[in-house]
Amino acid sequence: VISKKESYSRSLSFVVDSFNYKATQLIHRLKWNTIGVHKKTLWEFTYQGGYLDFIREMEERVVVAKLAMLYDDNKLIKSIVKRDVKEKTISVYKVEYDYYSTEK
Repeated sequence: VISKKESYSRSLSFVVDSFNYKATQLIHRLKWNTIGVHKKTLWEFTYQGGYLDFIREMEERVVVAKLAMLYDDNKLIKSIVKRDVKEKTISVYKVEYDYYSTEK
């Protein structure tokens, strides 16, 4: 997906979501709308060793959140650390994996 647009005929408003890639990796996502207050949100994605490393979220060119991915030895996401600059909070999300067998 490179771009998508949602139009609302009643209010003549729209939301545009565009995506930029480098090879097969998503580098930027820009979402802007004309609903109510005009707002542009940009996400920048960085990779390390082919794995998603960091996401920076900006509104009107001001950083509002940062997310960092931490991986285990098997290259599965172990934790996601989110720093919300607006709210001045840090959240840590731990990821656990359950494997189920379909054999009886």
